[in-house]
Amino acid sequence: SVEISLEEFTTYPDLSHNIDFDTFMTLMLHTGYVTYSEDSGFLNNVKIRIPNREVYECFKVKQKLLFGRKNPQWFNQALRLVDLLMENNVEEAMPLINLMLKQFLSVRNYGSELYYHGFMLGVIGLAASTRNLTIHEELESGEGFSDLILDNFDAEYCCILELKKAESLDKCINAAQEATAQIITKNYAEEFIGKHYKKVYGIGIGFAKKSCKILSLGNLADKEH
Repeated sequence: SVEISLEEFTTYPDLSHNIDFDTFMTLMLHTGYVTYSEDSGFLNNVKIRIPNREVYECFKVKQKLLFGRKNPQWFNQALRLVDLLMENNVEEAMPLINLMLKQFLSVRNYGSELYYHGFMLGVIGLAASTRNLTIHEELESGEGFSDLILDNFDAEYCCILELKKAESLDKCINAAQEATAQIITKNYAEEFIGKHYKKVYGIGIGFAKKSCKILSLGNLADKEH
C-alpha cells in the first residue's frame, strides 16, 4: 500500500500536462484500478493498494513497457550504465544514475536502502544479458555478502557494487566511503581474485533521496599482485 492525498481533477485532458502522482492515483481510485487499504482512513490522506491479481498483472505489463526494451530511451540508459560500470568509469556513471533516479524514483520510495538495491538490480538486470553478464545478488564472498556483482566469466572480469543509504544528501559521499571500506574489510573480491580474474572492480555507491555519490577502489586484482 501507499499513502496519498486525495486530489480532485477537472477534465481528462488535464492528465497530459505534468500530472502529479496523487492526482493520478485519485483517478485510479475512482476507476477501480486501486482501492482503499484495510487500514486506510477516509479523509484527505488515505492508503491505497492494487485490488487483485488481474489488475496487478496490468500494472506489471505497463511497467515492462515503461522500463523495458520497448522503451528505447530507458533501455539504452541501462545499457550505457552497465558498460560504464564494467569499465570502472564512475565519473560518467554517477550523473547517469542520478538522471535515472530523477526519472524513476518517487519521493515515497527513498526511505529504505532496499529500494535503492531493487532499483539498481532492476536497471542492470535489464541490460546484463545483452552484455553476456551474470548478476550475483547477495553472493557469499570473503567474509560477508556483497550487494550486487556484475560478472563476465568468459572475459575474466567483474564489478562488485556495494550500496548504502545516507541520512542526507550531504552525507552521500560518507555512505560511498563506507561502502568501499566494506568491500575491502569483508574481502568481497577474494573469490574472483582466486579465480585469476584480470579485472575486479570495487565500487561503492551512497544514495540519498534522488541522488548518489560513487567511489571506486580501482582494479583490486592489480592491488593483490
